[in-house]
Amino acid sequence: EFKVKTSEKIVIDDYAHHPEELNALISGVRSLYPNEKLVLVFQPHLYSRTQDQAKGFVEVLDKADEVILLPIYPARELPIEGVSSDMLIDKMTLTNKRVLSKESLLEWAKNTNDKLIVMAGAGDIDVCIENVKNLCSHDRGRTFKVIRESLAELNYKVFFKIISIKFKI
Repeated sequence: EFKVKTSEKIVIDDYAHHPEELNALISGVRSLYPNEKLVLVFQPHLYSRTQDQAKGFVEVLDKADEVILLPIYPARELPIEGVSSDMLIDKMTLTNKRVLSKESLLEWAKNTNDKLIVMAGAGDIDVCIENVKNLCSHDRGRTFKVIRESLAELNYKVFFKIISIKFKI
């Protein structure tokens, strides 16, 4: 799902949380934006899945241009010793990779110039998505530009005029 789609910024949200799903997501995004740097923000879901499918995750994550991992979302599980997002990072060959807390992710989103950000996972990454979306459209003019472009696609020029008058943009 597109959360932001402008000429300056694209933020995509997806529920992918298995290697096969992530592979399909990355392939699909690459087919839409073959010339853009793809930044993948991923939150692994479950310690057991991360442990059991570590090799598959590593192979797929290495297909992005940059990877930001959030800590594993445990759901119903207790931590498994040695299983973490850092474990995946350590096994990856990609050089542009890191683990960030949710708070650090928001700071990164506020300051990044990256155009194409893909957020994926089945954990509580969804609590970050709206904030990332807003931070990627951090100034009022830019936020209204997103609204304007969306409305233009739907041909709601009258509605935009009302918003323009109300907010004096």
